[in-house]
Amino acid sequence: MKKSLLVVALFFATSIMLAQNTSTVNQTGDDGISTVIQQSNGNHAIQNQSGLANEVLIKQTGSDNYASQLQTEDWQAAKVLQAGNKNKAWQKQTQEGTSWDTNNVFIDQSGDRNNARQTQSSYAGMEDINQSGNNNIASQDQSEGSFQNATAIQSGNYNVSRQIQASHFWATSVYVRQSGDGNYASQSQVGPIAVANAHVYQSGNNNIATQDQQGKYPYVMVNQSGDYNTSKQIQYGWSMKGIVVQSGNRNRAEQLQFQNENEYRLAKINQSGNSNLAKQYQGSDGHANEATINQSGNNNLAKQNQNGDYSTAKIIQKGNDGQAFQNQYGIGDNSVIIQKGGNNNYGLQDQVGADARLVQDGSNNWSKQFQEGTDNLSNVSQMSNGHWSIVTQSGMGNSNIIIQNNN
Repeated sequence: MKKSLLVVALFFATSIMLAQNTSTVNQTGDDGISTVIQQSNGNHAIQNQSGLANEVLIKQTGSDNYASQLQTEDWQAAKVLQAGNKNKAWQKQTQEGTSWDTNNVFIDQSGDRNNARQTQSSYAGMEDINQSGNNNIASQDQSEGSFQNATAIQSGNYNVSRQIQASHFWATSVYVRQSGDGNYASQSQVGPIAVANAHVYQSGNNNIATQDQQGKYPYVMVNQSGDYNTSKQIQYGWSMKGIVVQSGNRNRAEQLQFQNENEYRLAKINQSGNSNLAKQYQGSDGHANEATINQSGNNNLAKQNQNGDYSTAKIIQKGNDGQAFQNQYGIGDNSVIIQKGGNNNYGLQDQVGADARLVQDGSNNWSKQFQEGTDNLSNVSQMSNGHWSIVTQSGMGNSNIIIQNNN
């Protein structure tokens, strides 16, 4: 049987005007352990416990730190460790789940003026925050869920992470890791989620990542390295996956996926270089679609729009100032744009029930392909520089091949 209470407050005064450390502890029932250790001056700690196998710990070193802990029932444990000055930490755990709740929260802050907030109202939910540096902000909120898990690790200064989970089902998880200064990450997972996962990793400065998921089985991932990169992922529906990988500076990626039925969706963006923009949209009327964008170089633009069934879209751009657009609304559409190595190339594919392929190798090439019907095929290859082409096909079973070469 564990029953213990330890409160230690130390400061070494050079003036009688120094602020005292203050602590308030309330415990009721079962195997609770409470520990408060404060050093230096002006620290403030509050603890509240009520019922079953509780454990809390507050340890603050430095001056003017604030920590608050509240626990009510079930197998809960909370911990706050702060080193430095003017750090703030909030923790709250309440039991609204089943009898096998295993809640656990943890905050570790080192440096000055860091701010961390945690709340839990679920069973088997575990939250971690670990911050080092100065002026970092992290918040975590979990409720109504099962097997929930949230982790935020930030190193550097002025980083911000926000995590929200509110599911009615099992196996949700989010993860944020940021290194550098001025990075921002926001994750939200809401709804009847069976299996959900979100991942953000950012290294560098002033990067932004936003993830919003609702539904069942969603999965999203972001890896960003460099400065001033931005990614936005929104997924509402079943069985979807979104992946964004960016390296360089001032790149932007956006993925929007919506779905009404249980069909697989995949969206992938990979960008390296500077000032590239990629956008993907897969609408709620489509099923089992895949979209991929790979861009390397500078100032490239790629957009994909799919709202049909069993379609694939792929864009590959290497070079600078390229533009590629794909729109598909049919069944079994397949579109490919490859612009490799040159500069200032442009490609557009707009089709319903067709197959379009475009390869441009060189600079200042321009091509548009329009197809409507079924079993149509358009294949355009433009090599060298300065070529133009337009293809328009409607009906069934049409095909065309264009090859232009100045070499």
